[in-house]
Order: sequence, then structure tokens, then C-alpha cells
Amino acid sequence: MYRNGRSEIKKRIVTLFLVFLGFFSYLIYKIVVIQYVQKDKLVSMTNSQFSISEKVGDLNYSLLDCNGKNLLNYKDKYYIIIDPYTFAMNNYNTRIDDLYSLDLILRNYNSEYDLRKINMEDKSKKIRWEIDLSAYNKIMDIKGVKGFYITKDSVVDRDEDANSIENIISSNFAYDSLDGKLKMKNENSLESFIEKETEKNEYLYSLFEKNTEGTIESKGFVIPKDNINVKLTIDKEVSDKVKEVMLSEQYKDFNQIGVVIMEADSGKIKAMVQKDDKLPNINLGISTNNGYYPGSIMKVVVEEAALEAKTTSLEKMYRNNYNFQDHLSLDYMNVETAFIVSSNNVFAEVGTEVGINNINNLISEYGMFEKVLNIDSEAKGTFEGDVNEIGDTRLASFGQKHRITILHALAIPNTVINQGVYVKPYIVDSFVDINGNVIKKFETESKKILTKDTANIMKNQMVKVVRSEMGTGKQAYSSYIYLGGKTGTAERMDNGILLHDGWFVGFFTIEDKNYSMVVFSDNIGTKSGGEVCAPIFKSVVEKVYEELS
Repeated sequence: MYRNGRSEIKKRIVTLFLVFLGFFSYLIYKIVVIQYVQKDKLVSMTNSQFSISEKVGDLNYSLLDCNGKNLLNYKDKYYIIIDPYTFAMNNYNTRIDDLYSLDLILRNYNSEYDLRKINMEDKSKKIRWEIDLSAYNKIMDIKGVKGFYITKDSVVDRDEDANSIENIISSNFAYDSLDGKLKMKNENSLESFIEKETEKNEYLYSLFEKNTEGTIESKGFVIPKDNINVKLTIDKEVSDKVKEVMLSEQYKDFNQIGVVIMEADSGKIKAMVQKDDKLPNINLGISTNNGYYPGSIMKVVVEEAALEAKTTSLEKMYRNNYNFQDHLSLDYMNVETAFIVSSNNVFAEVGTEVGINNINNLISEYGMFEKVLNIDSEAKGTFEGDVNEIGDTRLASFGQKHRITILHALAIPNTVINQGVYVKPYIVDSFVDINGNVIKKFETESKKILTKDTANIMKNQMVKVVRSEMGTGKQAYSSYIYLGGKTGTAERMDNGILLHDGWFVGFFTIEDKNYSMVVFSDNIGTKSGGEVCAPIFKSVVEKVYEELS
């Protein structure tokens, strides 16, 4: 019995030893894990309690011009962020004057910003109050108060420049024209494409550090290293010069003007500017019924179709039947003279001879029945007439039955100066890294749609439009720059009121490089496109001459 008792005690001792051995083995294991395996994670968790980051900006990429300059305008917003618990627990020894100064600055800016009314026991969230620059600068001088910090945010200014091309491209949201609510843009739009390509980008962050006494100090920024930035074909310097012309005293009477400039051979849009960026983008035809009536700039396309179909020639004479109002009344004209003086009567005959189907086929080749840049709200263009109605064909022959945008109209002078080759305009040049190195490069498409002979005939006539004393575009003439173009004046009814819109489409050459440009202004009163848009064309060409040289 005694021997059995000793055996039982021995078993218990062994069991107890094994339990303690297992316990200490587990402790040793945990120490090893903590010291070596989870060291970085735990250090990070500890540091995160004392590190604070604030997102800067509302866009996770830079929108750059062709030279790497930032295209967006930003506005600064200022905030004070208070950690209520830290503020309450760490300010017992703070000078009362500093606390009073902080409270006074905040309440002077906004009477609701009262430090005495906040819940100091709430550990779960920080208080974020917006302030202005003056309050921000004053608070910067307060050094002794614990548990708060101030930060500056820079967001894209979508108020003053709401409808600039840069703002439109860089936002994937738009207000619905029917209910006025903010909605996502079409997933197949250019804007959505850019958002998808940049969705993995990180934001810029301001970094702050809280010490054990509760003081929170700025520690600079965390700058993303692997972001994709968007580089456009636009040249900011050229665009700024165009804007200067629009805002000049000379054109103060015109509320809205749209101008687009493109490199003729590459299709790169160098400037896409409108006078008032608070209004819907005129270059894209936003908030219109599929664009604007082109007026007499459509005569370029009509004559091209007729020359290609051989229904007209430079030798053929036309009798003026005076059915429509004209700028200059001549009894007989060939198609060239009719083009130079912009005769509606002759072109009604030219259009009737070639037929609306041939005209529409060429317009389709120009891409005027579809979007050019595939921007969400961009207008497509359309033919509003009946192909079986001769009257509609006549009206279409001088631009009163089609609707197009300024972007569409670029193809008219551009195909002429390119010897019959249509080059589709484009605006996204490439995606680049933080150092400007190209990640993905974009190009456009081109195709031959006119014979070289037809293109040369039209080029010569467009030059005569600005050089001839009879030419409707003579106010676009420049003594030192080679250029040509075509004027257009379109009529439309708006709530029973007859309104006129003005056009000038043209090409110009600087340093052996060809460019195409369209100028458009709506609601020009009783004036014509030759009186309004031709002088603007000249002013812009001469203004951007240095930048493009």
C-alpha cells in the first residue's frame, strides 16, 4: 500500500512537470514569434497609434499637358482636426492663454466651433472642422496645445472651370440633364477608361506624428511612387494664348466662343478652349440637340462630294435663281466663285445634283455621325432632314439640315490640308509615370477619303476665301502666315426667336507644319461668321505663332 502511494505521487509529479514544461515551452514559442516573426507587424501597429495620415486632394493622378505641365486648377481647403480624448487628457498643464486663443480663433470663424461643447470622452472619432486661410495661419502660431493638428487639402476647382475640357476629362461623374442628380458617366466613355487605368493609383497623404505627451506635429508627405499619370496632347501655353484672345476687349460682346486647334498630320489636339467655362462645353456640343447647324462651312463637303462624283467642275457655270438670301448677288458663277462668295443659291443646285446620299456618305467618312473623342456628354451629330425631300437636300447644301460639333468640323479643313487624308482628332497622348516615362502611348486613325486633286482644289479655294476682295473670310487674312478657310453663318429658332451662329474653319502653316482650327460663336446677333469668327481666327493664329514656332 505504501509502495502504491509513492508510485501515485511520482505520477503526479511527472504530470505536473510536463504541464509546466509545456507552459514554459509555449511562452518561449510566443517570445520567439513576437521577437522575430511578428516584430515588424507589431512595431507597425504600435507606431500607427502615434502616426496619423490625411489624404490630400480628390484626384489620384496628375493631368498633364504635352510638356508635362499640370492642366488642372486647384483650390486649397483648410481644416483643424481634434482628437477629443487626447485633447482632454493632455492639456492640464497647457497655458490657459493658448487654449483661450485657439478657442477664440475657432469661434470667430464659426460660432459653432466651440471647444467647450465637444465630447472629450469620445475616443472613437476625431472632430474635423473646415477653416479659412486666415484662421489656419493664426492657429499655426499656437504651439503649446495638445491633441489637435491643422492640415491643408488641395482639390480640383470644379466651380470656376466646371466645363473646361480638363475638368470634364478628369471627372467620372456628371449631372443628369433630366433629374439634375449626380451620376456615373458611361462605362465606355473616355472618362471611365481613364478612371479604370488609374484605379490602382494611391493618393498623396500628409503625415503627422503624435508623441507621448499628445503633441501632434507635421512630418511631411507620403508621395506615391508607382502612380500612372495622364498626359494629354494639349499645350497649356497655346491654350492660355487662345483664352487671352477670347477674353480681350475686342471680343467682349460675344458671351461664348469655342476654339479647337489640331496638328494636321498627327491629329493631336493642341488647344480646346471656350470663353466661359461655367457654361456647357461648346466644343463638345454638350446640352445641345446633337450639335449645331454648320451653315456654309458645309459647302466644303458638298463641293468635295460633287467633285468626287464628277457632277460639277470648275468650268461649269450656274445661274443664280435668287431663291435664297446671299452675301453677294451675281447672275452667273462657277462653283469656285460661288464658294468664295458663299452663294446659297448655287450650292443648293450643286447639292441637288450630287444628291443627299453622296453628301451624307462623305459626312459619315468624316465621322460626323458619331462621337470624336468618346467623351460622355459629347454630341454625335445627325441629319435632320428627309433624304426623299428635295427641299431638305437644298437646305442641307448650305448647312441647315445637319448638326455637328466644333470637334466634327475640324475634319473639314484638316482633310483638305492633308491632301485628302482624314485624321481623327485625339486628346490623350499617353500614360506616364512620376518621372514622365511613357507607360502606354496612344495614336489615332487615318484614312484616305478624297483624291489629292479634290483636296488641292478645295485648298486653293479656301485660300482665296481669305485673300480675295470678294471672299467672305477676308477678315481672317494674315500678311505673314499662310492660311485658308471657310466662313459659316447658321440660322436656328430658339423658343420662337431667330438666332444666328458663326463659324470659321481653316488651316494655317507655321514653320512648315500644318494646323487646323475651328472657331465658333453662338448667338452673334445680326452679324455673320465672316464678321465675327474670321477675325477671331486671325487673332488666335497670330497670338499662338510664337508658341508653335
